[in-house]
Amino acid sequence: MSLALIVIFRNAMQGMGHAFIATVSVGCELLARIFGAVFLAAWWGYVGVCAAGPFSWICGMIPMGIAYCWIMSRYHPMPRSRPLPEKSDG
Repeated sequence: MSLALIVIFRNAMQGMGHAFIATVSVGCELLARIFGAVFLAAWWGYVGVCAAGPFSWICGMIPMGIAYCWIMSRYHPMPRSRPLPEKSDG
C-alpha cells in the first residue's frame, strides 16, 4: 500500500511542477534503505533486510505527504467555520 501511495503522490507532485519535492522524497527513501540495509540487517538479520524495503517506502512518503498537504492547502484552502463579520461604512 505504501509503495502505491508513494508512486501516486510522486507523480502528482511532478505533474504539478514540484519535481524538487519528489527528488527530496527519493533521497529520503535512499537514506532509509541504506539505514535498513546496514542497521536493520545487523539487528534482525534476514527479517531486517526484508523490512528495509517497506521501511524506506514509509520514510520516503513522509516528506511527500507533508509537501502534498501543504501545497494542496495553498490551492484549496479550507472553508472557515464562521463567516467573517461585515465591515461597517462608518
